[in-house]
Amino acid sequence: MSNEEIKKTINGEYSIGRNYDLDYLPMEDCVHGGFYKIRARNFSCGVYDEKQKAFIGIRYKFGDVFLFPEYHWDTGEPHGTCKPKKFIKMCPLEEIDCGTWKDKVWTENKELFDWIKENKGE
Repeated sequence: MSNEEIKKTINGEYSIGRNYDLDYLPMEDCVHGGFYKIRARNFSCGVYDEKQKAFIGIRYKFGDVFLFPEYHWDTGEPHGTCKPKKFIKMCPLEEIDCGTWKDKVWTENKELFDWIKENKGE
C-alpha cells in the first residue's frame, strides 16, 4: 500500500477492509530474540527470528501443539500474516528457531517451546 493510499484511508476517503490495522511495529523495529505481543492467525505472542522475518510461537492444530512461524506483515502477501503490537522482553535463548533436521528426523526446539509457554501470560 502506498503512502497516498494510507493517507486516503486515514482521512476516510475509502476503506481497505475491516482487518487492516496501521498500528503495528514495522519489521525494521523488531529485534532478533525479542518476545512480542502480536496479532496473527495462530497465536498471540512470539519470539522474533530475524533470519526468517517471522515470529515463532506455539500453535494448536487438530490436537497437536508445536512451534510455528508467522511471517511479519511487512514481508507482504501471501505469507505476511503477523503484526507485532508490543515488545515485552528479550528471550535469553541463543537458538531462535522451530527446530532442526538431523538424519531425516525433525527435532523441535523444546527449550524455546518451554520458554514461550512459561512467558506467554505476560
